[in-house]
Amino acid sequence: MSPKSSPAPEDANGELSALIETLVTAEQRLEELTGGEVDTVAGRDGRTFLLRRPQEQLRHREAVKQAAILNALPAHIAVLDTEGRILSVNERWRRCAGRAVSQDPGHAIGVNYLQVCDRARGDVSAAARQVAAGIRAVLGRGEETFSIEYSTGSPIEPHWFLLTVTPLAGDGLGGAVVMHLDITAQRLAKDEMHESVLALRESEERFRGTFEQAAVGFAHNALDGRWLRVNQRCCDILGYTREELLARTFLDVTHPDELSLDHEGIRKFLAGEIRTLSREKRFIHKNGSVVWVDMTVSLARDPADKAEYFIAVLQDVTARKQLEGDLLHAQRMEGIGQLAGGVAHDFNNLLTVITGRSQLSLNRLAPADPLRRDLELIGKTANRAAALTRQLLAFSRKQVLQPRVIDLNALVGESTNLLRRLIGEDIELTFVPGVDCGRVRVDPVQLEQVIVNLAVNARDAMPEGGRLTIATANVALSADSAALRVSGTPGPYVMLAVSDTGAGMDRAVQARIFEPFFTTKEQGKGTGLGLATVYGIVTQSGGHVRVYSELGLGTTFRIYLPWTNAPPELTSVSALPALPRGTETVLLVEDEHEVRAIAREVLEELGYTVLEAAIPADALLIAERHAGIIGLLLTDVVMPGMSGRALASKIAGARPETKVLFMSGYTDDAIIRHGVLEPGTSFLEKPFTPLAFALKVREALDRPH
Repeated sequence: MSPKSSPAPEDANGELSALIETLVTAEQRLEELTGGEVDTVAGRDGRTFLLRRPQEQLRHREAVKQAAILNALPAHIAVLDTEGRILSVNERWRRCAGRAVSQDPGHAIGVNYLQVCDRARGDVSAAARQVAAGIRAVLGRGEETFSIEYSTGSPIEPHWFLLTVTPLAGDGLGGAVVMHLDITAQRLAKDEMHESVLALRESEERFRGTFEQAAVGFAHNALDGRWLRVNQRCCDILGYTREELLARTFLDVTHPDELSLDHEGIRKFLAGEIRTLSREKRFIHKNGSVVWVDMTVSLARDPADKAEYFIAVLQDVTARKQLEGDLLHAQRMEGIGQLAGGVAHDFNNLLTVITGRSQLSLNRLAPADPLRRDLELIGKTANRAAALTRQLLAFSRKQVLQPRVIDLNALVGESTNLLRRLIGEDIELTFVPGVDCGRVRVDPVQLEQVIVNLAVNARDAMPEGGRLTIATANVALSADSAALRVSGTPGPYVMLAVSDTGAGMDRAVQARIFEPFFTTKEQGKGTGLGLATVYGIVTQSGGHVRVYSELGLGTTFRIYLPWTNAPPELTSVSALPALPRGTETVLLVEDEHEVRAIAREVLEELGYTVLEAAIPADALLIAERHAGIIGLLLTDVVMPGMSGRALASKIAGARPETKVLFMSGYTDDAIIRHGVLEPGTSFLEKPFTPLAFALKVREALDRPH
């Protein structure tokens, strides 16, 4: 056949098949002719072909087949005799020896492989000694197999091998087969996989640590709302154990008012309208309380963008929401207080006129005059109205306090006899004084009013009797204490607690109890100013009041007053003096005409010379032009254009001898700092009677500079 052309594949296959068939036929024919004994046969051209006997031919074929198999294996293979000498090797071993280690006699047929291992040096010496020990164990002790992995080359680029020693057995054979398999690629892949597994495991551990130890709540929720995974912080926020949450859906612990928003959010997520959702939400704690959280939710999707589960991050903001609520309440109360103070101021001006005129008229009537009864009734009614305005001023924190350092235990102890008569015999009163209870700086009269108001409220809450407990104690409030909430200074306080076993209040009522004119009592049973007065007096005294109440379980009011280490201040009681008179000149400044008129009339009847002005500007002109001494400046506090305090300062510059008496229906910050008069300041509270007015004027004139 010409080398220029090659047969087609199908032609080659046909020729090969024909050749095989011819050879088989020839072999069969020879066996028939010779009976398997002929060793040679002559060809047509006279050449002689050697032929093996059939048994030898079969063994030859099997040997060729086995050699082909060994040469085809991706390993270096050597056969050892029982002494460890190399009997044969496959083609891969032979090529490797000829290319890389041709001078190594260990790779030659007949060389003892055990001795080669014993002489090994370098990076394979340790592995070679283990190989030698393994071969000896297989050859000498009949071990079934031995294998070892070892590497050659540098640590940066190692070359890995798997060496396996297997014994030869059967038909009296002995020795072993040694097989070297290059596993570098597999080992590198295994190492890479191992590193990937370690990295994945480390990543999972890091995620688990972040998930579990985060300061915020983490949760995974199924699309139907079931909790799939929650961290400990999430459990703490909601009050459930992990097992309890995983047995519920997030809808089960959601505030009912939030359900519609949750359903709408789920719809938008599944419709692809939103990818994340952030909002404040209310949950129901296991104990039944409301928990506010700042929540961010996203939807986890698979690579095909199919929704899998929700991922939620929850930050507990309940304390912040309570602070916001307290702040809004305080701002509302402040606004109401400003209104109440303004109303009381105007009302007191009117009451000053009513009280003063009725008193002057009574003084001018004969004892048997029939008008006296009407005037006396007018005066009594005005006094009741004045009491209401004082309560309004207490709530608005614009009343005048006369504080002193007192022992709170002593004050409460002295009040218990009055309280027992006030609350009735069907209510048990218990006073639990604190041990070594600290002292406080308050107006004792106003604090007694606080205790009375709380006792009256407790009595009304226990119409069928009960128990009223008053207790005192020293407490230390921290910056995050609930008793401080919106305002207040951390530090030592003395607590006054008033507790009853009455009907209690719900949250809606508790939110409004300190508002003036708010009451849950029947028409005509209360003014709604009792607790408003408590709130105002305590706050004006630098303290705080908190209420704790549950329906059917009673109510506790806790009042926190700043603790002081100053010694108690004792007061003396003096006899009521006679109606005082005088001859000094008084500069009267009052913008309310009727109040100014009644004051002028009383002063003139008592012998004083009166200089009268309706506004501060006129008063300055009068003071500048008057030639004589002005003994007293009697001025209102709040007036148009200039305050009474500013007017007094201007007049004092030109007339240092002139003394000052302020009067007002409420007090202004120019005169009062935190509801307490500055030392040395004379003040007359409206409404006033002619007697109180006369006494205060004389007191101011007689006070030394």
